[in-house]
Amino acid sequence: MRPEAYRHIILALWLAWALYWLISALSNKATARRESLASRLSYVLPALVAAVLIGGRHFHWAWLDARLWPSSSAPDPMPTCATRSTPA
Repeated sequence: MRPEAYRHIILALWLAWALYWLISALSNKATARRESLASRLSYVLPALVAAVLIGGRHFHWAWLDARLWPSSSAPDPMPTCATRSTPA
């Protein structure tokens, strides 16, 4: 499968989730108490910055493409650690 196909599949899954979320939100009760703007921005802004950095293909910042560690033929330990740390 071509890499563009994966990008389209992931986009379609996100859009399906967003549509489901919007439809589900219509049938919920109104909010009893609203949070302050400062409280909401304290987690919305970092999430927005993360989304732009992860999904923003039109940005080209060389420092984001830099490798933190040199390339190696050894297997990456992070997936192994993540797999081992999950409960069986």
